[in-house]
Amino acid sequence: MPETEKASSIPDSEQPSMRLAEILSDLVSLRVCDPAAALALVSARPGDVQHSTTTTASTNGDAKEKNDDDDVDIKRAKELEERIGREKKVLCERGKRRRRILEIRKHVMIMAAVYGQMFGGMTCWLNEDKLAAAT
Repeated sequence: MPETEKASSIPDSEQPSMRLAEILSDLVSLRVCDPAAALALVSARPGDVQHSTTTTASTNGDAKEKNDDDDVDIKRAKELEERIGREKKVLCERGKRRRRILEIRKHVMIMAAVYGQMFGGMTCWLNEDKLAAAT
């Protein structure tokens, strides 16, 4: 099975461990950021981000340079989050397509069996080798 199909066929029993891996990955990403930026990122609410950065910048003259560094780290973390979201969406779509293909294969096999019984075993268009290769 190709590598791309392995990721889309993860059983439900492994989903909690995948979620844990995602959380640990996010924590590692936050660890490489500046501690203040990481704290701002995890505790930020939609309206609080601008308020907290402007307050920090106004309290200290040197904080403006540090704030620029924080913004770069926050920007990188947000880009990483967006990229992870896009990858999850792609994997989800692949999983849906894979399930649909398996469903269609099942219907084809049922139809082949029914037609085989109706017409006295005349299933030359779908011999066992092709059927085994399709599954």
